[in-house]
Amino acid sequence: MFELPKLSNSPLGLVTLVPPFHYDPGTEIISGDTLIHTENAVFTREGRYFVAGEHSDPSLGWGIYEVVETASGHGLEQVCPGKLEVGSIQHKCWFHGLTTDGTNLYATATVHPDGDPKKMDHEALFRILPKKNVPEVSVAHYQPEEIHAYNGMAVGPDGAIYMSNSSALQDGSHVAIYKVTIQTPDPFVIRIEPWLNANLLRDIGPNGIQIKDDTMYYASGKGLHEVAITASGPGATIPIYLPIIPNNGLDDLAILPDGRIAVGEIDLLMNFGGFEGWGVNQIVTVDPNRMTPLSQKVTLTSPYTVSSLVYSDGDLFARDKLIATSWFHGGIREIATS
Repeated sequence: MFELPKLSNSPLGLVTLVPPFHYDPGTEIISGDTLIHTENAVFTREGRYFVAGEHSDPSLGWGIYEVVETASGHGLEQVCPGKLEVGSIQHKCWFHGLTTDGTNLYATATVHPDGDPKKMDHEALFRILPKKNVPEVSVAHYQPEEIHAYNGMAVGPDGAIYMSNSSALQDGSHVAIYKVTIQTPDPFVIRIEPWLNANLLRDIGPNGIQIKDDTMYYASGKGLHEVAITASGPGATIPIYLPIIPNNGLDDLAILPDGRIAVGEIDLLMNFGGFEGWGVNQIVTVDPNRMTPLSQKVTLTSPYTVSSLVYSDGDLFARDKLIATSWFHGGIREIATS
């Protein structure tokens, strides 16, 4: 184990030395040569694991995949292809957000006419009942004034779906999180409305969302925040963790059984500048009830950059592991909780 002291900070801006961190780039479950891009992932109530990703086989491409056990380890089954026919036009869907109510999966996608990644016609929310033989898929199309990048997703205590907008402040919306209400299940009709306004100092690429009871934990890009979900809208936005490294931003997060939160932190300048894996890429585990650097634990994952995190209780994967995906490196990995 490679250990070093690390400089960190608290929401109050204090800089101190914290206990040593450890290095764990993860153990490969699914190769990045197979899933070349992986985004959000979830466990259902039955312990099944699904991921939004792009398969290297062009006949499969983008889709929602289930990771299943095989004789040699783990394999993939596509439960929803990233393809839509609208009229006579074949559209390609790039999946980004993914969440579950425990039974159904909900996935967001940008829709590209003729499969052209440079064209974005509209957006769609997929509802998938992942039956083993024939999954049931319903699609709600919507045409916003601007094309957003819906990414982080979670189902709230009110049954609504909350979605972060990673292009906030860049797409003219000035909305960091939207609320989706299912108006009718069949036909699948939804209503989308702004829920949390974007803040220039806080929201640089809003991303991961997790909800526990009536509390939302939200990676705003430049910080991890706690937001109460109330009948009248969002409560105050309380910072829990702010990365001290100037180039770094927060991506996705997972709530651990003991109440701590593990959040993926990546070097934005390096990864989006074409130097994937360079810089400081890490998972920071924080205690929302003890907002001090001494309560933080750090797992350095470089060169692996984390896009999504879920906690494994040991049914499909090893117990007490974080299951990580990566947009930049693809694949799926197990990483030790710190």
